[in-house]
Amino acid sequence: MTSISPIEPVKINIVMAGSTGVGKTSMLAAMYPSLREQLHNIRYNFVPQDEDHLVLTNEYEKLQKLAQGGIEVVSDYVGTRGEKEFVFHIQPRTSESPDMELHLWDLPGGFYQDKQATRFLNDSNVSFLCVDAVTLMERCGIYHNRINMPDEIKDCYLKSNLHPNHIIIVCLMRAETYEQDGLRKKLFQTFDEKYSTILSEIKKQKNTNIFVGSIQTTGRLRYNKIEVTGSDIKSYFIRHQNIKDYFSKGCDTPIQVAIHHSLATVKSTDIDNMKLIKKDYPPFTRFLWFMSGYKEYWERVARAKRLSLLLKEMEKSINIQSNQSQENCTFFQYHPLTTR
Repeated sequence: MTSISPIEPVKINIVMAGSTGVGKTSMLAAMYPSLREQLHNIRYNFVPQDEDHLVLTNEYEKLQKLAQGGIEVVSDYVGTRGEKEFVFHIQPRTSESPDMELHLWDLPGGFYQDKQATRFLNDSNVSFLCVDAVTLMERCGIYHNRINMPDEIKDCYLKSNLHPNHIIIVCLMRAETYEQDGLRKKLFQTFDEKYSTILSEIKKQKNTNIFVGSIQTTGRLRYNKIEVTGSDIKSYFIRHQNIKDYFSKGCDTPIQVAIHHSLATVKSTDIDNMKLIKKDYPPFTRFLWFMSGYKEYWERVARAKRLSLLLKEMEKSINIQSNQSQENCTFFQYHPLTTR
């Protein structure tokens, strides 16, 4: 197998699948500072494009303000109108070139209705299937099909040509109420009832692994009610009076899983496997500093060691347990999918 070029970074293409306005950009904003700090601790910089940094910083500031003022927060289902690409570089402090490059595509809901999303899925290694937990759970789920569009999204997956190692990470968005009020079991039971058949069909036809977990981007906010005016659907959150600080939970886990999965996929090349690197270079090249391949060899060795450390760091963070598996699915801290 050809080893990874020392110049080209490991690239991860991620599609953020899901209806418009379910909180995908908010999840990225909450993930950004958390993952940046984690990577900083192992001597990596987590660098978005300049314009992405501004978007995520502004969104994160809005999330932080939820802990400071206003009892009632309105969340309407209006979000990204066109496709939006977020690009992140995972760059070692000792190098000017990134070791990894993450491309995340946030697609509007209309892309699933007219099947435009299939071309993005075809080019992706990972997809985040973002499901709004509020409309899934409240009012007996009568707005679930309208907001989450499960059938349209399923059709896009089935019509796409997914990569052989593609994984789907289901993100149950706006899950604060159910996680914090002891309703987690009910949340996942409801999800199983609504999505088990759909995801089982995707797994059967596309042979892809699926992970399922909950996302809390609004911190200590609780869901209160849904109001419908004509075609407009709005959900309301209330906060506890004694909140002093904003916090999120689970927002960085999908990215951690995506990084871990991609590194594990290429592990048979450079990562933690020096023998394959040595095969590409004669012994005199590896040890004579004036040979043309000397610098390249040692750069590849250093990169392999860094990526091996990054792989272990992600594995430790998400607590992967390979013994928990069903029908080619591997589960970790997330709730195992029940298939029927």
